[in-house]
Amino acid sequence: MTRESDALRIHGGVPLRGAVHLGQDPHVLECVLALAALADGRSVLQGVSACDQVTAALAAWSALGVRSGLDGETLWIEGVGLRGLRAPTGALDSARSSRLLAQLAAVISAQAFGTRVTCSARPHVDQLVGVLRARGAQIAATGSEGEGLYPPLAIAPLLASERLSPIDASLPLADPCTKDALLLSGLYAGGPTTLSEPQVSPDHMERLFVALGLPLRRIGSVVALDIGAWDGRVPVLGVQSLPGSAAVAAHLAVLVQWLPGSDVTLRGICVNPTRNGVLDLLRSWGAPLSWVPTGDAALREPVADVRVRSAAVRGGVADAELLVRSGDALAALALLGPISARGVRLCELPALAACADATLGQLPALLQVFGLASESTLEELHVPSLRGAVPAAFSQPRRLDARDDHALALAACTLALATPGETVVEHAARALHAVYPGFLAAAAQLGARIDPI
Repeated sequence: MTRESDALRIHGGVPLRGAVHLGQDPHVLECVLALAALADGRSVLQGVSACDQVTAALAAWSALGVRSGLDGETLWIEGVGLRGLRAPTGALDSARSSRLLAQLAAVISAQAFGTRVTCSARPHVDQLVGVLRARGAQIAATGSEGEGLYPPLAIAPLLASERLSPIDASLPLADPCTKDALLLSGLYAGGPTTLSEPQVSPDHMERLFVALGLPLRRIGSVVALDIGAWDGRVPVLGVQSLPGSAAVAAHLAVLVQWLPGSDVTLRGICVNPTRNGVLDLLRSWGAPLSWVPTGDAALREPVADVRVRSAAVRGGVADAELLVRSGDALAALALLGPISARGVRLCELPALAACADATLGQLPALLQVFGLASESTLEELHVPSLRGAVPAAFSQPRRLDARDDHALALAACTLALATPGETVVEHAARALHAVYPGFLAAAAQLGARIDPI
């Protein structure tokens, strides 16, 4: 049997026009799944596109005793309650997701059984392991303190006399994954959980806690969970729809700026203010971008139809607060540099150390394939303006390797669609579909030319 190709041939420079729905936001989905699994009863999610990351998440929760089923785009989850999880028969695989890794580590740390949790993305887990240990979890990672800790995680069971401790944690780096872990483990703790972070990282889990009536309060970047008067039950979520991917929306919005004559409407997009840093900067730099609110999805996630048209954007500087709010769309922000009047300068990069993937470090090499310049230090990334110059690489066929990395594949395909000529992006199709199942279909529906090879 011939193995299906994983490469894409992209013909760039074609304006995009039309209206599309995107695949689900993977971060919102993972937060909803975690609480649905710990709820007492059945929750139903609508608008779920099957993909590898969904399969991995369902398999991990299934190994812990949570039943689920996907029928078309409707997913049901039969929650087992906080105390209903069972010991898995082997290690749990979080696939590409550092968020799922953190969520699984949090709930297993509170159990009378242990296991290992793997992750192919190999995120830094120093902060995650540190705070879980501080509250009494028996957890270890690969590597050494001071030189970096990575998955897999090994988690030992709590003894019958043990319980996770209260904690007042001040995170030195904004980190939505560690924040999720603190909140989920806090449901099992013997007292309150309080945490603060220097910038407000994506708050999907906090919104769900509040919507479900769990005892959480937030003031600025300080979050407090006090379970003292709580009955210990997580309510079912009912029937919920999911918002479209904020990261895919941001990449398409940036792509539109590269392609004169483009006019795109993205339906049902997650416009959570802790995730829309790219869209906010686009508007402030002169992009004709507007949105019409269409309600909430996943209980309290604001959703909108976003319309974006091409224009001459100004560019500028993005600080730590905007970078954290850009999340997994950060690479798209850097791709604005060549076509903006001032270029783009991403500052305070160390603030992202706990929550950024490796894509940002690979951007200079990606830009170079297209003849685009950049200047990179530990503190900042500067992508200067082309100022009307046309790189010679635009007139030549290009080939690059996305290395089966979903974030790198998203950035590479966005830049390939943005620039004239033909680009072959290898090891990209499966990685994109694994996490961002709506991207290729949406781009094609808007007029992009993308062919599997």
